[in-house]
Amino acid sequence: FGLDVSSSGAWAACCDSLGRILIVSIRDGCIFKMLKGYRDCQVAWVNVGEDDANLFIYAPKRNVVELWDVCKTGRKMKTIRNNVTDKGLLIGTTHTVDSSVAYLLDLKTCTLHSIRVLSMDT
Repeated sequence: FGLDVSSSGAWAACCDSLGRILIVSIRDGCIFKMLKGYRDCQVAWVNVGEDDANLFIYAPKRNVVELWDVCKTGRKMKTIRNNVTDKGLLIGTTHTVDSSVAYLLDLKTCTLHSIRVLSMDT
């Protein structure tokens, strides 16, 4: 199970025990999108503007981190497979002018990986 709310307070992402991620608009209380097949996943929002946020999804069963543009297109922007372990912890995100970064702690080796997605890559 997991829950993360965007810092603007407009969006929430909730993971359940059935492998689903529910993306909810907090303003109107409606489910915006439901993603299936994400068992044991972790989610974290990264703000890219005042009311604009993207969602990082760490899927350890797939050994990937995905970046989703929830606010504008509702689509997956990028799938990252480098430096992704099956035993990790998504511990935070940041955004700069040219990139979004997720920080993944590898629990096997106790190393911290930064997974960067350049704006021009999306």
